[in-house]
Amino acid sequence: MDGRKNKSINDKRKLVKRSAELSKALDNSKNSIEDLKEFKKDYSLLFNKMLNGFALHEIILDKEGKPCDYRFLEVNPAFEKLTGLKKAKIIGKTALEVLPGFEPYWIDIYGKVVMTGKLVQFENYSQSLNRYYTVNAYSPKKGYFVTIFSDITGLRRREEEIIKLFNFQNAVRTINQLLLRTNNEKDLYKKICNIVTKVEFIKFMWIGLANEESFEIKPVAYAGAELGFLSKIKVKYDASQFGNGPTGTAVKSGKPFIINDIKSDSRYIPWREEALRRNFTSDITLPLIHKDKIIGAMNIYSDKENAFGKKEAVFLKEVANDIAVGVKSIRSEKNLQKKNKQLEKSTENIIFTMARMSESKDPYTAGHQKRVSQLSTAIAKIMKLPEDKIESLKFASLIHDIGKVSIPGEILSKPSKLTKTEFALIKEHPKTCYNIIKDIDFPWEIASIILQHHERLDGSGYPMGLKDKEILLEAKILAVADVVEAMNSFRPYRPALGIDKALEEISMNKGKLYDPEVVDACIKLFKEDGFKFK
Repeated sequence: MDGRKNKSINDKRKLVKRSAELSKALDNSKNSIEDLKEFKKDYSLLFNKMLNGFALHEIILDKEGKPCDYRFLEVNPAFEKLTGLKKAKIIGKTALEVLPGFEPYWIDIYGKVVMTGKLVQFENYSQSLNRYYTVNAYSPKKGYFVTIFSDITGLRRREEEIIKLFNFQNAVRTINQLLLRTNNEKDLYKKICNIVTKVEFIKFMWIGLANEESFEIKPVAYAGAELGFLSKIKVKYDASQFGNGPTGTAVKSGKPFIINDIKSDSRYIPWREEALRRNFTSDITLPLIHKDKIIGAMNIYSDKENAFGKKEAVFLKEVANDIAVGVKSIRSEKNLQKKNKQLEKSTENIIFTMARMSESKDPYTAGHQKRVSQLSTAIAKIMKLPEDKIESLKFASLIHDIGKVSIPGEILSKPSKLTKTEFALIKEHPKTCYNIIKDIDFPWEIASIILQHHERLDGSGYPMGLKDKEILLEAKILAVADVVEAMNSFRPYRPALGIDKALEEISMNKGKLYDPEVVDACIKLFKEDGFKFK
């Protein structure tokens, strides 16, 4: 992958050089397009084999001389691959002819490039193509512009997925807290519906309880765009047509049931008309079951197709399990301490899940965050930090590298020395993580700890260059634990160095890069207490 990336950069440089020659050729020719085709022969290999999309366009002006459209003159194979548009069908046509719903802001940007002659670099989303692109655009000759671009849709989708799952995690945590302080069952259902429907793509949710005599699921609470939906539907968990839909199937199987295309899925026929009338396009149903006893079901709807997958099901199953446990606890008014521990463990498991998701992108650091959490927590305990500070550090450590989701995998696993540009991208990961989680209402001070975990006492760290007293103590602990675990583990650019080398590093830089008290506590853990990573 690294070779492909370097090839892409070299291709861009060569293409810019060739485009300058092309501009000169256009100036000296009466038949510029014909000369362009002839000139192309000299670098057709570069043009056809480059990984980035390339396109030459002619800007189209309206009667007032303002850019209103543009025409496709030439594209390379990578253009076809990255856009899905076929060369044979677009050459000679305008953007609005090819894509009738094309967003005007693209024309505005390219119009400015042609009118000013300035090169621009930007990222944008094309609704027409449903893709994200990073684009370089410049004008080789008056009236023309070139675009060189790459598809970053996968990266953006991963970022969106992380944010979505964090929102789910936050909803689960809020529900966990609610279960601890709520003893009214009806209020509990309503508040849970309100919490879940605050997640961006959730349009409507309702909770129903099972009637064991009639095998019906009777709605008891809802939130979102109900619009009379519940009064129009009948839901059961028997063998009738009303018992074979998502709710009946989920309750009978004891598993989440997903329908991601209500419009065409035959299992939704009895309720389809009412659902589509309210713009529901996806549905996930989760059974509420406690100790093999059916309590009811929770139904969640989205106005987006394919809204629910396995990852969403994991989080929502956690919600369903917590509801079932909570309801039974409220009804029996027993085992409050046990429920407390279960909910705490549930929150911890969700954080572990998020940590594993982030590490899946970089197999060489799999388990890194978990081991850093073990060490940082042990250091904090030796230093006798308050329990809430230890908890903050524990969970911050578990997701401290999740910001690396925005870094290309080929950089994370690069076996050779990073370039300045690549290292600059690496240095952005604390800030990326901070931006992802800063607005999540955690009960612990997580975001700031993660943001500062690469700061150093002498101000040589990043991203803000903080010094000694400006750095949180928890961040200082995380910094030492991160360095020790990283040096002790294998990396693609070096073998594992071992604990002795790691302790030598922090000891040598004690008071300069790392907090002396933290370093002493860490060394004591390994030398005297026999600490080992699990």
